[in-house]
Amino acid sequence: MTSRLASPDAAPPSRWRSFLLIVLLALPLIIGAVVAGLSQWEPAHAWSSAAQPFGAPRENSASPEVKEAAEAASRAQAQASMLKSGAKQLDDGTGELNKGADELGGGVDKLANGSQELVAGLNQLQSGTNTLGGGATELANGVGGAVDQVVGLGAVQGQILQAIDGTMHDLEGNKTKEAKQIRSQLGDLRAQVNNFRLDNSVTDQLKKLKDGSRDLSNQLAVDGYAYHDGVNQAVSGAQELNAGIAELNQRVDEALEGVDKLDDGAGRLSSMAAQNQTNVGDIQRALPPAQATSEGPAHLLSPIVAMLISALVLLAGAVAGVTWHLRIRSWLTVLGGSVAAVAIGEILLFVLATGLTPAAAVWAGVALFLGALSAAAITRGLLGAFGTTAGSIIAALFGIGQTALVGWLWKSAAIAGVSKLWQAVANLLPLNWTTAAVTVAGNDGEQGVLWVGIAVLLAVTLIGLSARWWAPSTANTEDPIN
Repeated sequence: MTSRLASPDAAPPSRWRSFLLIVLLALPLIIGAVVAGLSQWEPAHAWSSAAQPFGAPRENSASPEVKEAAEAASRAQAQASMLKSGAKQLDDGTGELNKGADELGGGVDKLANGSQELVAGLNQLQSGTNTLGGGATELANGVGGAVDQVVGLGAVQGQILQAIDGTMHDLEGNKTKEAKQIRSQLGDLRAQVNNFRLDNSVTDQLKKLKDGSRDLSNQLAVDGYAYHDGVNQAVSGAQELNAGIAELNQRVDEALEGVDKLDDGAGRLSSMAAQNQTNVGDIQRALPPAQATSEGPAHLLSPIVAMLISALVLLAGAVAGVTWHLRIRSWLTVLGGSVAAVAIGEILLFVLATGLTPAAAVWAGVALFLGALSAAAITRGLLGAFGTTAGSIIAALFGIGQTALVGWLWKSAAIAGVSKLWQAVANLLPLNWTTAAVTVAGNDGEQGVLWVGIAVLLAVTLIGLSARWWAPSTANTEDPIN
């Protein structure tokens, strides 16, 4: 009565607890999806613990044709992996070569500019040397003439004194004023000429000055002398160097274009090698492992069979969840119904699987049992949160949706790869973890997938069972749709 008099806009407390139950039930599934993503698990790990992917087990996998194809695909995969690794190293090497070639091109450009500046500077030096050589020649001529005159002055000193003495003697009888002045000037001149002394040290220095100026003139202006010819040879060598560097620069440009093409080709080759490995992997995924075809696998269970059995058991668990919500029977009935569904599932496994051992049957039964209880808990949570009618519709849509998605995922994974996105979405569904655990048990697959799958389903089951005390059924409350 109290619930009927409550405000129509206010949900009963038990319904909010049902919403909380749904959130808590989703947490283990989210954690399992995160673990699977970090571990980079894919469906192929459920039927083999090997890192190399291959197709799911099939009944006709022991035929010689399949064996030969599987062995060829295995060899091709190994070679494709080596090709991909080599192509990647080539791509990296050509990338480094391209960087070095770019630096070399910049260095050659700087070298070409430097050689051009060297040629210009040497041309200026040659021009300046020629100009300086002309001035040095004029200087040498002037110095030579002056030195010759100075040196020759010593040889005529006596003749000058004799001439002065003769002139003064001739003027002795002349008493005129002009004659006296001339005699006085000649006396001064005679004293100056007589005082002029040009010894060997002075003449030697003057001769060295003459010879040095002439040698300087020859070095600067005359062919055959070291400095003049050295400057000309330097200019000629710089011009040849500049021409050679210009040709080198042109060749380097051509080489850079070739390196760019080589780098592009190596990149395309690396991409083609990666695509080739992917294509070979797709082929290998469509075939059973070569070892299984040669010796026969210890366990053989098709993941499609595992998915169908898991779907049937989870459907029975969902029906048990409805009875749990409606309180038709006690929750112990849910456990009994789940055990019955698991028993049917085990019978189907023994009929459809090959080489199923007792240990594998036990672990598969545990996964099926926990999957059925998880389906019951999720169904009860949906019915409690949305009411019997709406919750039943949502639960039915959830069951149909997860069966469709998980069935498509495992069918695709049995013959080819599937995207990481769809794997991540499927890892949020209890049917996927149940299928994975049963497949691992039936094929000796990756044990980590089995443990995580059982742990996820166990967590969902424990949360669902604990809700019996803190989130009681809302079946006795008024259904908003009814």
